[in-house]
Amino acid sequence: MAELRRSLVMTSSDTSVARAGSRFRLRCTPLALLALAMRRGINVDGQAAAIDRIGQWLDAWRQDRPAGPWWPKRVTLAELRAARSTRAPGRPSWCYATPGIARARQLADYSVAS
Repeated sequence: MAELRRSLVMTSSDTSVARAGSRFRLRCTPLALLALAMRRGINVDGQAAAIDRIGQWLDAWRQDRPAGPWWPKRVTLAELRAARSTRAPGRPSWCYATPGIARARQLADYSVAS
């Protein structure tokens, strides 16, 4: 696994999301890793299903505004139970959710489509 991670981080031009410290880290970094591995032909049982399930979870928390979509910085237990976020959008940087999540979703979509 360490060799796979090192290979993906060191040689792929698509690893910015994996190194960027994006929020929703428990979902986005594994999503990016699974997607990058699939794009390189590294597949295991359940990988496509995991990509799909993580993507569905992220899609469920997507918030839409006139300026564009965004995701909450974190989801509390109360928000999870209510199935909605009460937060305002965070700052637009890699470590505050939206760009990292969008990139992980893009990588996932590319990997599943190919």
